[in-house]
Amino acid sequence: MTLQRQLVLGGALIFGLALLGIAVGQWQAGREFLREQMAAHTQETATALALSLSSALRDGDPALVRTTVLPVFDRGYYRRIRVSDVDDRTVDEEIADGSDTAPPPRWFAALAGLEAPHAEAKVIAGWRQAGRVEVDADTQFALRQLWHGTTQALLWLLAIYLLALLLLRQWLRRLLAPMAAVERIASAAAARRITPIALQTRVRELANFIAGFNRLVDLVNSRLHEEERRAEHFRDAALTDRLTGLPNRHGLEVQLAGNHDALWLGLIEAGGVEEINRRQGYGAGDDFIRRVGECIRQTFADATLARLHAATFAVVLGESSEGKLHQLSADALAAIDEITRNALAEATQAADSTEATKAIEVIATGAGSDSAPPRPASPVPHGAAGWTALDSHAAQTARENDDAASPAPSTAPPATLLGSALAAADQALAAASANGRSHIWIRHEAPAPHGLGNRAMIRWVEHAISDGNFTLAVQPVIGVGDHGAVLQSELFLRLHGPHGDLLAAQRFFPLVLRERDGEFIDRAMLERVRRAVDGGQLPPGPLAVNLSLASFRSGRLPDWLLRCLERWPATHRLVFELREGDATAALDAAERFAHALPADCAGVAIDHFGLHAGGVAAMRRLLPQYVKLDASLSQRLDAVERRFQVDALVRSAHSLDIPVWAQVFDSPGALDVLAEMGVVGAQGYTLAGEQLLPPPVPADAPNGP
Repeated sequence: MTLQRQLVLGGALIFGLALLGIAVGQWQAGREFLREQMAAHTQETATALALSLSSALRDGDPALVRTTVLPVFDRGYYRRIRVSDVDDRTVDEEIADGSDTAPPPRWFAALAGLEAPHAEAKVIAGWRQAGRVEVDADTQFALRQLWHGTTQALLWLLAIYLLALLLLRQWLRRLLAPMAAVERIASAAAARRITPIALQTRVRELANFIAGFNRLVDLVNSRLHEEERRAEHFRDAALTDRLTGLPNRHGLEVQLAGNHDALWLGLIEAGGVEEINRRQGYGAGDDFIRRVGECIRQTFADATLARLHAATFAVVLGESSEGKLHQLSADALAAIDEITRNALAEATQAADSTEATKAIEVIATGAGSDSAPPRPASPVPHGAAGWTALDSHAAQTARENDDAASPAPSTAPPATLLGSALAAADQALAAASANGRSHIWIRHEAPAPHGLGNRAMIRWVEHAISDGNFTLAVQPVIGVGDHGAVLQSELFLRLHGPHGDLLAAQRFFPLVLRERDGEFIDRAMLERVRRAVDGGQLPPGPLAVNLSLASFRSGRLPDWLLRCLERWPATHRLVFELREGDATAALDAAERFAHALPADCAGVAIDHFGLHAGGVAAMRRLLPQYVKLDASLSQRLDAVERRFQVDALVRSAHSLDIPVWAQVFDSPGALDVLAEMGVVGAQGYTLAGEQLLPPPVPADAPNGP
C-alpha cells in the first residue's frame, strides 16, 4: 500500500472518530433537552388544565370538561389525558389511538430510550379539591424531532467528512513532502501522545488542515486536563482535613510512606472543644480547632503535621533531641492553653480573660514507664502531648508480631502499618492527660528489626545481596470478571533473615535508602529473574518487577540493565513498576527511561497510583502499560469521597486507554465495586498468594552488585 493511501486512510479514520464523538455528544445533549422539555411541557399542561376545569368539576358538567380537554389533546403531544373527580371516578379520559404517519425506526426509538413523562395536578374549586388531572405525554413527536435532527446532522457531518477526504487527497498529491510531519504526529496520536502539529507553511490548504487538527488536539487535551484536575481535586479532598487544611490520617499515611527520616511521632491534644461547642455551637468549636491547628503549624514549622480527629493533631519529626521535643511541645501547649482560655472567655462573655497560663510540667520516662500517677483535674480544660520513638521502618516492624497470621507482611495495607505507631503515641497522650494539667509524655522504645541495629541491619542486607542469600516470590495479577485469567506475574525479593525467616523488601529497603541507593538490590534481583527465565522456572507471560528511584534517576539505562535486557525473550515481556512517588519526584528522568527501554521486550507501569500530587500528570507523560491503585484506595469504598476519588482516577486512565489494576487486601467485597468502576485486574492475598521459586540454576554470572 502506498504512503499516500495509508495517510489518506489514517486521516479518514482519525477525522471520522472525531466527528463521530462530536455527533454522539450533540445527540446526547439533544436527547436530554427533549426529555426535559417533555417533562416540563407535560406538567405545565396538567397545571393549566387543572386551573381551567375548576368551575366545570365544581358544577359537575362533564360536557364542559370534555370541551376543555379535547383542544389540548388533539394537538397530538399527549398519549392520555384523564380527568377524575374527588372520589377518583373518571369524568373524562382521552387516549391516543397510537397511529403515526411516519414513525421513526424501532431500533432508533429503543436507542433513544425516551420515556413518556407523567404529570398530575389537583383541581381546586374555591378552598376544596374538586378533582384531579393526569397527563401522559406521547414520545412520538419528540422521537420524530430527534430522528430528523440526527439524520440532518449525520448528513452534514458525512458531507463535511467526504469533502475533507477529497481535499486531503488533493493536498497529498501536491504536498507529499510535508506529510512526513503529519505522519509523525499521527503515529504519536496512535501511541496516545496527542500533540499539535508544529509546521509552518504558506499553503492555504495545508495551513487550514493544520489549524483544524490543532483545534481538535486542543479539545482533546482540554478534556484530559479536566480529568486530571478532577482526579487531583478528589485526591486532595481524600487526603486533606477540610477544617484546618492539614493532612488527615490517610494523608499522614501517604507522607510517612515516602519518609525515610522520621524518628518521632507525637500526638498533641487541645482540651475544651466540647465545652466551646456546648456553649457557642459548632461554628465556634471549628474556629477554635483552626486556631489550634495554626498554632501547631507555626510551632512545628519543619514537621509533618496531620489532624486526626476533634482537637488531636499528629506531629512527625526527624532527628531531634529530647530537649528540643520538650521545648517545642511546651511552647505549643502554652499557646494552646492561652487559645483555650480566650475561647472559653469569649464563650462565657467573661470580663477577665488574662489569667496566667498554667506551668507546663515535663515528664520524660524510660522504656519501662508507660504510666504516670494521676493528679487532680484542672478546672480549665488543658492540652497534652504524647510522643513515641519512631524509626524509618516503624510501619513495617509494627507488623512483625503478626507474621504467623499474614503470609506476606509486606503487602499489608498502610492503615495497619501506621496503626501500631499511633497506638503507642496515643498511650503516651493518655498518660500525659491523666495528670490533670498540661503535660508531655515521651516513650523511648523503638525495636530494631529482628534485634539488629540500623547500621548492622544495613551491613547485613548488603552482605545478603552480594552473597545471593535471597529468593524470589511470584504473585499473579488476576483479571476481574475474566474467570480468573492471569494477566501478569509480579516478582518480589525475599531475603533470608538472621533467624531463618523471610524478609520482604519493605522491611529493610527504607532503612537501606538512608545510607545508600537501592540500585544494587534492583540489579541483583533482575539478574536473578533473568536466570529464572532462562532456566524455565517461570511460565510464559508478562513479568513485573519493582524498580527504585536510583535505577532510573539519571534517565538512561544503566549498563547492568542493558546486559540483562540483551536478547530478552519475547515470551516473558518485562514491566518495570515505578512507585508513583518516585515517578513524580523525577518525572523527566522517568520519561526518558521509559522511552529508552526496548519496546519489544520491556515497558513501565505506575505502582501505588493515586496517592501523590502529580500522579495523573505523570501517567499522561509516561503512558504506562497499566496503573495499579494503591491498596488503601480499595478500602472504605462505602464512603462517597473515596468512591469519587477512585472513579476520577479510573476515568483519567481510561481517557488515555490505560488499564487500571488494584491491590485488594482482606476486602473481597471491594472487588465488585472496583469492577463496576472499570478496574480490570486485581492483586492480593484475597485472590492468590505468593509462591516461592525454587533455587536458581547455577550460572557463571555473578549475583552481587
